[in-house]
Amino acid sequence: MAVRTAPGLPLTGREMEIALLVADGLTDRQVASRLCISERTVHAHLRTAYAKTGTGTRTRLTIWLIRQGQVSTFRTG
Repeated sequence: MAVRTAPGLPLTGREMEIALLVADGLTDRQVASRLCISERTVHAHLRTAYAKTGTGTRTRLTIWLIRQGQVSTFRTG
């Protein structure tokens, strides 16, 4: 299923929430469990986030989040 979304559109709150959890290293299963949603729903939100950001992988999405100032490259604790 292709997602038809123009790159550069802002992410929804849920897409951002999932993207941040992915950037933190969680698997799709862990994200689904944490948010009480199905893995399929996680996949759908990630596909849309990839399309909106012009990325196509978890790593590229994380880099996009860093460049947007949403994720720090420094971790504490």
